Amino acid sequence: DLRGEEERILKIMEKNLRGIHQELVRVERELAKLQRQLEEQDTILFLKTHDSLLLQEEVSKDKRINAHGVAQSVVPASVLLGIFKGPLQYTVWKEMIANICPVPASLILDPNTANPQLFLSEDWTSVRLGDKRQTLPDTSQRFDSWAYVLGS
Repeated sequence: DLRGEEERILKIMEKNLRGIHQELVRVERELAKLQRQLEEQDTILFLKTHDSLLLQEEVSKDKRINAHGVAQSVVPASVLLGIFKGPLQYTVWKEMIANICPVPASLILDPNTANPQLFLSEDWTSVRLGDKRQTLPDTSQRFDSWAYVLGS
């Protein structure tokens, strides 16, 4: 069943690739024609006569659709929306997330590492940023430059 699906998809991809190649050949021929015309004509006159063509091609390129309205994709749309449901890790995580119930863990902050602008609660479980620096003993563990505190 899977091999049959693979062969079917490969045939579609080869057909799409042939179509894209044909479109590429057509565009290359059109480009060569435009280059010849540019060499033969005045630049301003050339731009005035071909500006609508350039705008049309730019719009088509943005939509990934060629001038004939054919989608330019090697991979068929059925593959993109088919059986593949994303990376395995994502699929497993989506199934696991419903069973995970996070609970608050107790965290004790270390007053010896707290920046002087940080005010710790008496039980060392919460912190707030103050407006002014407090006077604290200078320890080698203390964060002086940044408002950090270690916890465990």
